[in-house]
Amino acid sequence: MGDTARSRDMSVVGGGILLILAIAGWSFFRSNMEEKKDDALKTPDSEMTLPNDAQRISIDDLRPLVLGKVSSNNTVILDTRPRSLFEEEHGIGFRSMPLEDLKKNLSLPTEIKDPTIILLSENDQAAAQAFRSLEERGVSKDRVRIFDGTFETWKKETGLTVKKADPTSPIDATKVRLVTPEQAKEKIGSGGSWFLLDIRDPHQFDRGHIAGATNIPFTRLEEYRFNIPSLGTILVYGDNDRESFSGGVLLFDLGFFNTFTLSSGFDEWEKKNFPTQKKAEK
Repeated sequence: MGDTARSRDMSVVGGGILLILAIAGWSFFRSNMEEKKDDALKTPDSEMTLPNDAQRISIDDLRPLVLGKVSSNNTVILDTRPRSLFEEEHGIGFRSMPLEDLKKNLSLPTEIKDPTIILLSENDQAAAQAFRSLEERGVSKDRVRIFDGTFETWKKETGLTVKKADPTSPIDATKVRLVTPEQAKEKIGSGGSWFLLDIRDPHQFDRGHIAGATNIPFTRLEEYRFNIPSLGTILVYGDNDRESFSGGVLLFDLGFFNTFTLSSGFDEWEKKNFPTQKKAEK
């Protein structure tokens, strides 16, 4: 009797184990099939097209935004080309967001909450991929605009681009008017309306800067270009001659032509014991 009961118990246990394994196997099979089904339903990147209701923006509508003739406070322009191409040359005020980064769901390069996003891509296929990536992260399609062209279109039709400064370039050399610390001090002292622009990092600025200077870091110049006065004369400087040169070239590309560039940067100005101040002294 004992052996019979024990055998019956073992059969029940064995049956239970088999049932659990069967359920687990079926669940895994079904999950795998659903994943394959979902993958099959997804349109391959190479075949993706923009939806018919995707909103586009023309050069004529985008140009006033870039020039600040209409409010752009709630708008961000994302350039989805490879970062290397962006760093070489890009539209004024555009932000770099390579398509591959967008697909990885990285954070958008903006502090604006719920911005209107304008996508500039290499072609419509890339624009379609970027559009889908934004949709997948919950961005409403009503907030997305597709630029009706490419970067080359923008460059050819508007010329509103900035290029990476090259100290060996004769063209870039013509964009910059260099002055020594002595010349700059004399010019500022002779009067007139001057805007002293420090493009170093904020912590460097806080430790010491030319008296009366305003700090806009080099990496934020495009973003805060409308904070730079269009009238008067600008003296721009970085930490050294290379940084100062880059700032002078960028300001020229942004349309600030009445600009002088401190040839040796703040380092040399400070060594000569010319007027400086720290943030706490303001």
